[in-house]
Amino acid sequence: MKRLFTLITILITLSLIGIIVLQLSWIKNSLLLKEDQTNQAIDAAAYELSEDLIEEKSKLPTLISPKMIQEWPKERLLDLFKVPTIAERYTAFKMQDKIRKSLERHGLKKTNFEFAIVNSNNSLTLEMQTASFEHSYERALEDTNTSRIIYLDISSLPGSETESLVPAENLVIVFPDIKSFVFNSLGWMIAGAILFTLIILAAFYITV
Repeated sequence: MKRLFTLITILITLSLIGIIVLQLSWIKNSLLLKEDQTNQAIDAAAYELSEDLIEEKSKLPTLISPKMIQEWPKERLLDLFKVPTIAERYTAFKMQDKIRKSLERHGLKKTNFEFAIVNSNNSLTLEMQTASFEHSYERALEDTNTSRIIYLDISSLPGSETESLVPAENLVIVFPDIKSFVFNSLGWMIAGAILFTLIILAAFYITV
């Protein structure tokens, strides 16, 4: 009887070790899959956002009255038809809200991000940026495993009728901690797996 009990104890112990190993493997694979899905969603949201901004910038400026054209200095005549930059169209708050809504449409509601608008025609001047952009950008450059940087060209479409009038701009979005977002999105599943494993271990301990 004692030998049988020892054998059962050993078998159950091995089974529990196997379950724990499988649980850890499942958690790891789930995190990798979710991270891949998150990156795909970020790419889709970024593409949608850039298309929207390019479409807005590619629209012709509001028509100017002939009288204003006659009175405007010739050397500044093109300024009448100048297409506003993103920084001139939006406040930082509205631009941030626009990015957030684009992310939410792709299931990234609670994703943290920082952004900046860079003017490529003027020595990469920052036209607009969030308060923590520079810090997050530098940190993302150093730690590419947990952070990600998206560069979007939001100039006018090549060959469009406003191409020569539209300033070359780039939208830079930094996602400072993607892994935390991925972990939090699977938090309840991971917590449940750990909880039930602990219950099995406790039951086994009490039984022994």
